[in-house]
Amino acid sequence: MSAEPAGTTNFKVESKNGQQFDISYLAMKHSKTLKDLARSDGYDSTKPIKVEVDEKSLKRIVDWCTKHAEEDVYVLEMKGPKNIVIPQGDVGFIPIYSDELFNFIVAADYLKTDKLLDYASKKVALMGYGKTPNEMRAIYGIRDAEEPMVVEAPAEIVEAPAEIVEAPVVAEQRPRLFGKKNQKKK
Repeated sequence: MSAEPAGTTNFKVESKNGQQFDISYLAMKHSKTLKDLARSDGYDSTKPIKVEVDEKSLKRIVDWCTKHAEEDVYVLEMKGPKNIVIPQGDVGFIPIYSDELFNFIVAADYLKTDKLLDYASKKVALMGYGKTPNEMRAIYGIRDAEEPMVVEAPAEIVEAPAEIVEAPVVAEQRPRLFGKKNQKKK
């Protein structure tokens, strides 16, 4: 296995649709997944590190990691409630629209950038703060209990074989959940 590279060594990270971004090894420390993938490739900076993340989210995360490259790695503490404050300089990295925000949260979780994941989660919480239930349903895309569920028809209808459809079900073939047959003998 190769030695750990210098912090200034640049790696390429490739999104799921082929877009590549440069990130230094020093900045990569904020993403446990990127760091682990670089290590598993023997720290080969000539081949891109491919990740299953959309390009918008990946660009935001790489830019954030680069901005905070000189800072210590965030340590996630699980004790008690957390009071997360999103610094003014980091607000621009977090998307404001629901679809983009959802993809960003999935990407931050996949790349294990805990600080960004906390910031994005705080953003979701702030979106619902002080809203009525109906407003929250609209913001988060939750349907009302009275709304009919819209189910799309399958692209291709597959019919069951005749022997399955036409086979009679005999009462003795059904599993018995309660009653004397399934009781254990003492």
